[in-house]
Amino acid sequence: MDDASAPATDPASGPATDPGTPGDGSSSGDGGGTPDDRGTPSGDGGTSSDGGGTGGSTTSGGSTTSGTDSGTSGTDSRPAPTVPGVVRATGLTGFQMVQGLPSWQPAAQNRAANAVLDLYPDGSFSFTTVDTVGVPVGGRYTVSGAELDFEGQSVTQGPAGSSTLEVQGSVDLAGRTMTLRWVGSTGMGAVVNGQSFASANTVAWNARIPVALG
Repeated sequence: MDDASAPATDPASGPATDPGTPGDGSSSGDGGGTPDDRGTPSGDGGTSSDGGGTGGSTTSGGSTTSGTDSGTSGTDSRPAPTVPGVVRATGLTGFQMVQGLPSWQPAAQNRAANAVLDLYPDGSFSFTTVDTVGVPVGGRYTVSGAELDFEGQSVTQGPAGSSTLEVQGSVDLAGRTMTLRWVGSTGMGAVVNGQSFASANTVAWNARIPVALG
């Protein structure tokens, strides 16, 4: 049975009991003036112009064809990055401890630097890292353009309590970086000499991580 007076333990590290182009617009008219001396009617009832008159007013009677814009819109036509099968951390470029003891930070940074996301075609994922209770963590991801967002949770039951691990974040597939938020907590209860004890620990941190896609 666990001693309720034991020091706080990083919830992630212990066993489960740890807390147009426009057209040219040109006229289609013939541009010829109507001569002062009118032409002689033809035998079929049509009117012909002999074109020999002078002094006619030159009015262009053609209709203008409006140009059709054949240019493309300003939409980015670059294809969206392909969703990889795995996203693997290759280091650590930023870290913020949000909650927890300062002594837990080195282990937390190591977990961030070793994070791995396995992505499946059905929109689910599996998150793993080193030295952690509650992995793999399962969840769902969505993709919009070059950004992949994910969120998942695991609950591990132990003889004296449970551990919960939540991970969420996003992956910039074009820039090959991941932002990761981690929240781990434990709840533990024990009875010692007929007296009940309970404790809870939480660790939370944010990390910015360069990744390799595979």
